[in-house]
Amino acid sequence: MAVPAKVCDGSLSGSLVSPLLPDHGTAYSEEVQGFGTDSSGVGFCSIRGGGQGLHLSYHRWTGDSYSDKTIEELASAKGRQALKVGAAKGDVSNTFGELFVQCPSKADSDSKVQVSVEYLHRDGTKGAVADLRALTVAASRYVAQDLLDCEGAETLDAG
Repeated sequence: MAVPAKVCDGSLSGSLVSPLLPDHGTAYSEEVQGFGTDSSGVGFCSIRGGGQGLHLSYHRWTGDSYSDKTIEELASAKGRQALKVGAAKGDVSNTFGELFVQCPSKADSDSKVQVSVEYLHRDGTKGAVADLRALTVAASRYVAQDLLDCEGAETLDAG
């Protein structure tokens, strides 16, 4: 099963997805909404291949929806590891990764964008944390910098 050079409507490198999908089995497919162009502050990209899948999504939240304390509590849940890239905070596990990036707007100076990656795989697939971390950081960088043009998102370049 071949993963294209670019995925999610051309927004991310296929090399980030390849390590997370088997190289045999059902053909690659993707469904995308609001990932190549943003109009509403929400979007997703679902990828399937080899009987496994990835679901990438983003959602822009108002400033009081996710406090730093709430984000830290999520990161301390069983099986999760804290993830910090520049000023963005989140968590990653063997099946899930997320980052919350400051994304102020004129209407809400404290708003954040949550970028999540869910890894849909067979039980027993191990060692995905590093690959899932890389995909989560790259997706967050794309959404915050290129899609939503979040002020201060350049701190994601540190990761």
